[in-house]
Amino acid sequence: MISRAIEPATGTDDDKWLEVLDKIQQEDPTLRVEEDKDTGQRLLRGMGELHLRSCSSASSASSASTSAAASRRWRCARRCRGRASASRCFNRRGRRTRKLPELKARVGVRVAPGARGSGVRVRNQPGVKAGGARADARAGGAVEQGVRFRAGLRPRDGGAARGIELEVTEVELFGTASTADALSAAASRAVQRALEAAGSLVLRPIMAVDVVCPEENLGAVLGDLQARQAVIKDTEAWGDTVTITCEVALDRLLGYATDAAQPEQGARASSA
Repeated sequence: MISRAIEPATGTDDDKWLEVLDKIQQEDPTLRVEEDKDTGQRLLRGMGELHLRSCSSASSASSASTSAAASRRWRCARRCRGRASASRCFNRRGRRTRKLPELKARVGVRVAPGARGSGVRVRNQPGVKAGGARADARAGGAVEQGVRFRAGLRPRDGGAARGIELEVTEVELFGTASTADALSAAASRAVQRALEAAGSLVLRPIMAVDVVCPEENLGAVLGDLQARQAVIKDTEAWGDTVTITCEVALDRLLGYATDAAQPEQGARASSA
């Protein structure tokens, strides 16, 4: 019915903590622990928020000798929306006082939407302009490292980029200044610029929700749902109560069932 991201609070003894979760699943067959392929988070799925909360408390108590469980915000993955190209030059001038060598390299990339669930696919066979430097396997590895590092970074909302076809189109070398660090930095900046130009779509799980409330509270409940960016599908009256059928992104629903249980809300929500 609903899921929440969960992980050890300290990040240590992960294997022992997984054993605790496996034991809890055996005791409660309605629970599931899965890994989200888009974000890499471990998700605890249950019948409702109170169910997940009690399970989290039980797992924390059971794993007290190792590390407590901690709920985390559910990350939403991002998918590339359009096609774009970008070329960036990384240039750090040498400083004699600090004995820092000059670093310089240019990398061009092209991004396009990939198949859903395909992750990040990189084609790294660029045309190389070598100015006194030899394009070897280490240079190619440095470029790909920078590309994958930037493509895998999570944006401000915590989501990971997925569904991207990324091609390195050109690499320009500048003698000894084109080190692995320079190539990696230039590739990273080029990918960032291309992704910004292509745009992205947030992949939010969408829930079908029925909210039952007294007719006198209909306006307040509808206003609250719309504030959560719900899409109202239908309203149906049953005596003194009204059933609201809508669709809402899951991250907007977290906390709604417990909030709706307050007397002033007068609503009861169930999701499927």
